[in-house]
Amino acid sequence: MKKNCLKVQKTEYISDDIDIDNVINEMRRSRAEVKTVEDGAKEGHYLIVDFQKLDNSGLPIIGEKLEKRFLQIGTDPFSGDNMKKLIGLKAGDKVQVDLPDLNDNSMTKYELSIINVEEQVVPEVNQEFIKSVEPDAKDEASFRNIIMEKVNESYVQRSEEAFERILADSMIEYVKPDFAPAMVDSYLDHLIQEAKEQQQSQDLDENKIRDSYKAVAERNMKWYLIRKAIVSNQDNISVSRDDIDKEIQKLLERSPDHSKEIKQYYKKPSNRQRIEDDLIEKKVLNYLEDFAKIKDVKVHTKVLREEAENERSR
Repeated sequence: MKKNCLKVQKTEYISDDIDIDNVINEMRRSRAEVKTVEDGAKEGHYLIVDFQKLDNSGLPIIGEKLEKRFLQIGTDPFSGDNMKKLIGLKAGDKVQVDLPDLNDNSMTKYELSIINVEEQVVPEVNQEFIKSVEPDAKDEASFRNIIMEKVNESYVQRSEEAFERILADSMIEYVKPDFAPAMVDSYLDHLIQEAKEQQQSQDLDENKIRDSYKAVAERNMKWYLIRKAIVSNQDNISVSRDDIDKEIQKLLERSPDHSKEIKQYYKKPSNRQRIEDDLIEKKVLNYLEDFAKIKDVKVHTKVLREEAENERSR
């Protein structure tokens, strides 16, 4: 292989205060106190309802009822005209709303039976709240700094995972390895068997699974063959028992409260094998990085939020 033969991009994400605010607000929501509302629903309140689908004449369609579902007033599709119909409702009330049909984008009429109206009272960001989520924080400023560090760590991990994927894909494109179709079939057979065990059901559409995951299986098989060839030709790419033990120790240090479960989990040889595979993968990617021409790109997280918002509005 020649130097710079692999063209890859590595992204540095630049976070901002909104990222910190979003994390803190999620913390607050997860610790919200739920209260029953008795004087009528308002925007932002949550409704527990039964959804009954109606036909064009307004009669209930038998077998088309969803029970005890949550919705928030003001969020799509319960905004606009639908929100106006929901404002002021109380437990025991009924109302008809028009909701989009995901199959053909038409509007379908439903009758909502209100079981309960609730509001979530989120805690204020005060000293009590701060200490409950980050005991090491001394005040709000240090609390935000701790959150900022965690946000940045998360984006660094996201960047690294994406870079490794791009690097592997670039190597696949460079080598274009051949593989036996039977290897992919075996991979898909294993995937289907796992799906059956997880769902505890034999009534799976195997052809649909094969069609959906064939491209992934072929990509993974190509990468497996490349990785295997590199490991067999590079004496310095190996993992010792001590390397695995060190990785387990890192996990124990990160999660001391779960040390017993972690130790028990990694007594199983197959779970230790996963760590070995991950370490081999890292070493192979580090080896390939020496042959890569890396283009560094900076992306502000504001752009990611805008893209996510555009995706939701489609």
